Amino acid sequence: MASKKVKRNKWFIKVRGSYLPSTSQGWLLYIPYLSFLAFSFILAYELVIPVVVSIYLIVVQWAFAYYFMTSVARKHS
Repeated sequence: MASKKVKRNKWFIKVRGSYLPSTSQGWLLYIPYLSFLAFSFILAYELVIPVVVSIYLIVVQWAFAYYFMTSVARKHS
């Protein structure tokens, strides 16, 4: 009996160690991700806090966002 291969819909394509969206589902996750990165950068820039604190906020938020997006992309590619 031949085993059937299930063809999965790949939302992301791996490109040089990163993932780029290839379907509409991928773009529906990728656009809010990019918006969050831009929003967090603008918010840290506009807040009246020391530069070290704003850089720390950006690095921590971007690291968690990168980890989340990479794990989702790895699962759906």
